[in-house]
Amino acid sequence: MSRTVKLFIAAILVAVLAPLAPNFFGDPETDQEKIQAAIEQVAEGAENADIAMSMEPFSPHYADPEGMEKRSIHGVLWQHFRKRGPIMVWLGDIAVDVDGDSATATFDVGLAEGAEGSVVPWPVSADVLNFELTMTREEEEWRIVSHTRRPAVIQPSGG
Repeated sequence: MSRTVKLFIAAILVAVLAPLAPNFFGDPETDQEKIQAAIEQVAEGAENADIAMSMEPFSPHYADPEGMEKRSIHGVLWQHFRKRGPIMVWLGDIAVDVDGDSATATFDVGLAEGAEGSVVPWPVSADVLNFELTMTREEEEWRIVSHTRRPAVIQPSGG
């Protein structure tokens, strides 16, 4: 097979496979998937005590009903990670409602923290909360602009 034919076949393969590449690597494609990925990034950052990772999906314009801004959230995480280390996070299903360049995401999350200075990350306190995030598209990225949280209502199972 000549070099020209090999290059032609390679070009065809690239043209056919290129649109499928995001699926192979698991990159989010829909707005819902991008929003879920942003929420999962915040959770992963908390589990790794990585402030930069947790804060990246927050908008510079973040402001919540409790009067906190982005820098306030950063300060809370910094203080927590410095004293107690990472936060254990269990995310429930994330429901996303997109309306143009705005979106709302709601989900339950379990949060647990370890004992101060503990070598073994044994949880000393835990909460199950329901979060509602307000998000907006900024420069083609979904950013968190506000959130509310409240204790989750646990429904008994069974019958």
